[in-house]
Amino acid sequence: MTKKIWLLTGGFVLVSVISIVAHVPAAFVLRQVTLPAPLQIEGISGTVWQGKAQSVSWQRQSLGEVRWSLSGWKLLMARLEATVRFGRGSDLGINGKGVLGYGFGGAYARDLVTSVAAENALRYAQVPLPIGVSGQLVLTIDDWRYQAPYCARGEGELAWGQAGAQTPLGDLDLGPVVATIRCENSSLSVAGQQSSAQVSSEFSAELQANQSYTSQAWFKPGAEFPGSLQSQLRNLPKPDAQGRYQFSQGGRL
Repeated sequence: MTKKIWLLTGGFVLVSVISIVAHVPAAFVLRQVTLPAPLQIEGISGTVWQGKAQSVSWQRQSLGEVRWSLSGWKLLMARLEATVRFGRGSDLGINGKGVLGYGFGGAYARDLVTSVAAENALRYAQVPLPIGVSGQLVLTIDDWRYQAPYCARGEGELAWGQAGAQTPLGDLDLGPVVATIRCENSSLSVAGQQSSAQVSSEFSAELQANQSYTSQAWFKPGAEFPGSLQSQLRNLPKPDAQGRYQFSQGGRL
């Protein structure tokens, strides 16, 4: 009988704690948490369990409105983990959903899918060339553990659907572009490729925590490479035996 009483009492206490936590205002909880420096949250409403923030910014770039639904099980393990949707009113016209969390090991993300028009992303890329782009960028984060400045570890994929580039000399149909993203101790690497009837290419780059970088790439004109761009190839270094024009670069951001 005593054992049953203890079990009933423990169950009652557990349910009571969950009920109390579920109704705690989200704004109150946020004041008790030390957030990563690049993260800013404003306009909190609702409860810990379900709520929204009118504006969330990461490194001063607005992700727009964020809505969340918290995991009660993770909360009992001293973790804030929530399924989120974000993007309404963002600077980039971004949309996304996935799982974000914060625990003793810091901030993390998993199963996160984010999409944005390529032309909107280009506005923030500061490319020193008079080019335009079209298509949709989709970033998928399988798992990412934050550690300043980039990560403790992470992996994901960046896909550029219906990719196109517009230049003063002609337009290029790039077809699908797919790149794999990996990060370990804030050493960030990207490797990808694309192929279309006009051009094919491969590229890779590494960015270190001290903002030094290296990059390599090659491209090969295809059977339908635009004639307006063909004449510009003579200004480039000679291609290799396979007809590929190769480039490499390094420095600091």
